[in-house]
Amino acid sequence: MTITLFGASGRSGLPFIEQAVNENHTIRAAVRNADRWQPPLPDVKVVPGNVLSPEEVKNAIAGADAVVSVIGQRKDSPPDLLQRAAEHIVQGMKEHGVRRLIVLTGGGVEVPEDRPGLVDWFFKTALRIVRPGLLEDAIRYIEIVRQSGLDWTVVRVPMLHNKPVSGAYRVGYAGRGTGARTSRSHVARFILDELASNNHVGDAPMVTD
Repeated sequence: MTITLFGASGRSGLPFIEQAVNENHTIRAAVRNADRWQPPLPDVKVVPGNVLSPEEVKNAIAGADAVVSVIGQRKDSPPDLLQRAAEHIVQGMKEHGVRRLIVLTGGGVEVPEDRPGLVDWFFKTALRIVRPGLLEDAIRYIEIVRQSGLDWTVVRVPMLHNKPVSGAYRVGYAGRGTGARTSRSHVARFILDELASNNHVGDAPMVTD
């Protein structure tokens, strides 16, 4: 499978690239500074992929079987980064006839299946205080994805870490069979499993350790 990956140079992109290449997928790593970024493996094709540029996004998607986005807000990002990215990705996929889309977002984005508890409320409140506007951008991001008409899956995660993992990841909803942390390796593994199975098309599960 040929996968266009937005956010390839970030901490969630690297474990996905490693696992995907090991499974013989072709990765088109879409990054903002394509001429300066060195991929972690030699078989990765690096392409310009500034998500704020509709033309770069469209060109990065050309020839893909699926699109995965693990982009995230940074301190120097515009406040509407995610929703602008979603608009450009959806438009590019429709122009090229690519239907499968998987995007990553934080657990603060709620869905009707959630049963959030005190811990969930605490982290969501803390996020609004520390990074005002970030949650609103993420919520709009997911709304655009869900209304796209594509075969989408939203992967929601709580606190991310890079520690070695043991055991399998868990899939559920906030307050229903999930934990408070997850490894980026587990997230990558779930996305690849989902690309193979399509078990969660039109769904927004939470993935945790």
